[in-house]
Amino acid sequence: MTAMQLQKETRIIDLTVEQLIALLADSMPNLSPSEYNDDAPLNVEQACHFLGDMPKPTLYFKCHKGIMPHIKQGGRLYFFKKDLVDWLREYTVVSPEKQAANFMDDFKATFQNKK
Repeated sequence: MTAMQLQKETRIIDLTVEQLIALLADSMPNLSPSEYNDDAPLNVEQACHFLGDMPKPTLYFKCHKGIMPHIKQGGRLYFFKKDLVDWLREYTVVSPEKQAANFMDDFKATFQNKK
């Protein structure tokens, strides 16, 4: 079913899942299923693109060292968006000023607890 075939009276809630997927695929032909389905695994190219066009050698290196979450199936690497986002959040860089402030807070707390 294309957008043109969809009558103006038809409500989205009345469509089947298959009709919705066909409508999405028809209206966004350049999107792969993994781009509108967060549960679909990404391949290496899609993961590199998702990570801001990370170079493939960097991605392979991080996977080989066990730094980046991935699944190896049949000699191929697969990734899930949620895992990649969680991994990125885990490695958030803290500014030197914030590190110094955190250190001082911990230092003060150590002496306050000893009293």
